[in-house]
Amino acid sequence: MQIQGKNAKEIQESIRFLISQGVYQEGDTLPNIRELAKHLNVNRNTISTAYTALAKLGVIQTNKRLGTQVSYSKSRGGEGSQNNINPELIDIAHGNPNRDLLPNLQSLNFQSARMGLYGEEIYDEQLKKYAETNIFSDLMSIHSDARLALSYGAIDGIERILSAYLLAQDHVAIENPGFINSIKILENNHFQIHSIRVNHAGFNLEDIENALNKNVKALIITPRAHNPTGYSLNESEATAIKNILSHYPNTLVLIDDHFSLISNAEYHHIIPETTKNWAVLRSVSKYLGPDLRFCFICCDPYTSLLLEKKMNSGTTWVSHLLQNIVYQLLTTEKFEQHLEQVKQYYSDKNNIFVNLMHENKLQCAMQFDGLNVWLELDTPQYYAKALREKGWLVRTGEDFFVDNTQFGLRITLSDLTDQDIEQLVNDLAEMIEKLG
Repeated sequence: MQIQGKNAKEIQESIRFLISQGVYQEGDTLPNIRELAKHLNVNRNTISTAYTALAKLGVIQTNKRLGTQVSYSKSRGGEGSQNNINPELIDIAHGNPNRDLLPNLQSLNFQSARMGLYGEEIYDEQLKKYAETNIFSDLMSIHSDARLALSYGAIDGIERILSAYLLAQDHVAIENPGFINSIKILENNHFQIHSIRVNHAGFNLEDIENALNKNVKALIITPRAHNPTGYSLNESEATAIKNILSHYPNTLVLIDDHFSLISNAEYHHIIPETTKNWAVLRSVSKYLGPDLRFCFICCDPYTSLLLEKKMNSGTTWVSHLLQNIVYQLLTTEKFEQHLEQVKQYYSDKNNIFVNLMHENKLQCAMQFDGLNVWLELDTPQYYAKALREKGWLVRTGEDFFVDNTQFGLRITLSDLTDQDIEQLVNDLAEMIEKLG
């Protein structure tokens, strides 16, 4: 089979068909414009138009040295995608909350649950009122016109909102390193990604300004318990970002406040009154469990309207049964007390690690928030291999960077005992000393 067609659309579809059939595979070089134009007896501009359209879709890419190639699929591993884990290894790569701190589902009363049907109200009224009063009371007092929406987890919410506003090849700014699955959304939808550097010292404000100057359509920021660095915005930094954003009212701003109810850091709002379209997403995965796939969204009225249209378009509303389960779990007796215990547990684990690192005179941030700690190391593969030999499975920073930079280690402490953490730090100290 060969490329066929007499106009740009036909040629474009022919190439896509040949790729789908395996005639052209990842990395294969397509004929150059002159050769293909001669073969098909068409104008070179026709071929150029077809190639440009395919490049915008992310199907092909141009390499000055290698020519026009079929694009490679992204191989970035998602959160929790560690495969073939040796049961003899202690897994500190998983990124999960402690299972023992998640609620007991045996207490649920399914007799009170009601099956939803097509065309009915997509939001449970009790849950909606609870969210307005408890999950987003801080934002409701700032934005008088704020609306509530729901999604199947934060990633689903982010993707729904981006797809409602953006097209392939639109420009989006995101943290670097950042949450793996958020970066994958941008890659899979063929958005142009602008990196905002972040580490234990905070966000690079110059990167934010530069991205906005280049007219990015959307900005995604994690204000607390940033994954993977464990960093949280302080008040002065949040104010600085808000001041920058005030000059770019048309930029869509998405706040992934995933650790909200159990974060030890105060939430500092970065969205100015001038921003037209925005959303703050607060999922329940860290304190009710990631398997619930549930997220609360507070947003401007227009974004709420777009999300409602997507929810009502077919079978894509968030299950009423799921909404009922979440409502029951959030309103169980002593739930607030349990949240405080969970918050303290993760804080204690982080503090034990930080204190031991500093006692051993090892480089480490002064504090972390969330499930993970982040070590800025120049040779992460060395440490990952050495830790594996000592019985630890750790995740290197490669997947967390937009450009797959291999820098740093992310360590999840949620399942470790205090003695485990002490042993881990001792092993790290030995490796660092050996490396010199």
